Amino acid sequence: MRKSFLLYVLALATCVFSASLSVKAQSFTKESSIISAGIGLGSSLWLSGGTGRPAISVNYEKGMWPVGDKHIISLGGYLGNTGYKSSGASSGYTWESKWNFTVVGARSAFHYGGLNNDKLDLYGGVMLSYNIVSYKYTDNDPSWDYGNDTAASGIGFTGYVGGRYYFTPKLGAFAEVGYGVSTLSLGLSLKLK
Repeated sequence: MRKSFLLYVLALATCVFSASLSVKAQSFTKESSIISAGIGLGSSLWLSGGTGRPAISVNYEKGMWPVGDKHIISLGGYLGNTGYKSSGASSGYTWESKWNFTVVGARSAFHYGGLNNDKLDLYGGVMLSYNIVSYKYTDNDPSWDYGNDTAASGIGFTGYVGGRYYFTPKLGAFAEVGYGVSTLSLGLSLKLK
């Protein structure tokens, strides 16, 4: 519920911000081809009580289908990875649990073209993914053996909203809120075409 509210507030703020921008050329077109790499903050994949490493992600998208004369639907791919570790000691024994999360997905976004601004690209979309989870447990207690597990792997369906701001015609920064390997992703985007 809290995350849905956050997405709603972000979408509303984006609309208010976009109304104040000047009119220029469109930043995302049917011919657009973009690769982005980012680092994530926060994750719905981590467990409490341990430490997680920062999430990294890379995605590619291509403008595919015009919607009316201003908007575009894109199609692309996503790859992300993060991890989590916890450890402790009890009764003279030590233990460590390690989780690794890899998300591989196909995603599609609606790019809002009503801004007519060549530096700003606002979008929201969905991703169908396969979430690969691996788990490793080690300890020095001979009476326990949890071993390794991949039982939590499975299909995911998630949503996201985001925006890109281009500093040059080819290079920009992006921010996305949603579900992947992180709740918030920040990074750089390179317009290939």
